[in-house]
Amino acid sequence: MSSTSIHPTDPIASTLATDETTTYDCLTFVKGLPGDLIVHDTDWGIGNINKESEHVLVNLGGYDCHFESFRRGDPTGKVMVFISRVETQTRDQAIDISLERLDSLLDCYSLITEAPPKISELILVREGNQENVQVLHVKREGFARLNSKEAKQDQWHARNRTLLNELLQYLDMVSTDSAGDTELTKDLFYALRMYRQGSASQSHNLEFLAKFSALECLVCGSQRINRGDLLQQRLFQLLESEGFYDKKISQKLYDLRCVGSHQARTSRHTSDDPQMPAGVAVIHLERIFSCVLFFFLENLRASSNSDEMWSKAGLFSLPEIIVKHVPEGISQMAITRLTIDPKKEVTKIGSWFDAYFTLIRRTNKGSKV
Repeated sequence: MSSTSIHPTDPIASTLATDETTTYDCLTFVKGLPGDLIVHDTDWGIGNINKESEHVLVNLGGYDCHFESFRRGDPTGKVMVFISRVETQTRDQAIDISLERLDSLLDCYSLITEAPPKISELILVREGNQENVQVLHVKREGFARLNSKEAKQDQWHARNRTLLNELLQYLDMVSTDSAGDTELTKDLFYALRMYRQGSASQSHNLEFLAKFSALECLVCGSQRINRGDLLQQRLFQLLESEGFYDKKISQKLYDLRCVGSHQARTSRHTSDDPQMPAGVAVIHLERIFSCVLFFFLENLRASSNSDEMWSKAGLFSLPEIIVKHVPEGISQMAITRLTIDPKKEVTKIGSWFDAYFTLIRRTNKGSKV
């Protein structure tokens, strides 16, 4: 069984939740933190695992290969716990709040650690004062492609083959042809490299910024003055006749790029946030990028510079297989958080949670090191 997160301020959540609240303790595992600098507050904190409790890690690894890989893999060092107590209406809300606390804490630790800390996908959730705790898997910041029975997979393969065939000329140019030294070929090199790095980032926000940078590189080249206007103008010239293209969405993507790159602000997916969620923005952006890339490749050898290339955009006809991007019967979804419940429990460790909160509540209120 799986569920996606519903933000507490979402109007959908208000129809599902009641006024009754429950105490949830959420515990997850972290590697790569300095063991001598442990931060905690009244209702959350980082903790070490003593020798008496190490059997819990061994048992978890025994029936969960992903957790065992986390425990034994990089970064090296001991596994620590992050525990959070939340009084809220649903388990999903408790997980959201706990992970947000952990993210804020890791933002601070990132300034003093040599490598980024790693978080396990496995999370233990205790409801109320129960002795048994639920074992859940939480996957964050990803994408899903849903295929219906009518999905036309052959169209998807044909689209990929068409695009890859166009890219073969680029490989020929950079490996054997002096044209690989042109400004346009260099733009293509940097755009493709940045696009790939965005896909590998495992963060919607970073992926969006990297892929938008790649798009700007192909559309605007080295132009520095009125870059935003030039981007929108050239995209409109190329995509005006395509049914999927919307100038308002294109402007929203550019606005998100500006606040992301200049102010480090990213969407929190709340109902009062006017920005488009970064994961949704990536899906829109990828379709536009595919069309721009195809146009760029088709005109690469016959153009000496960006201005000359884009003067041809208004008369260029994109093939339907590229414009459609994702064939009929296949839909894409940006996942903020996916909780998978395998219906497993760890028995008789509720006292483990209580002992930790008893310890940290002996200190004064407020974050402590």
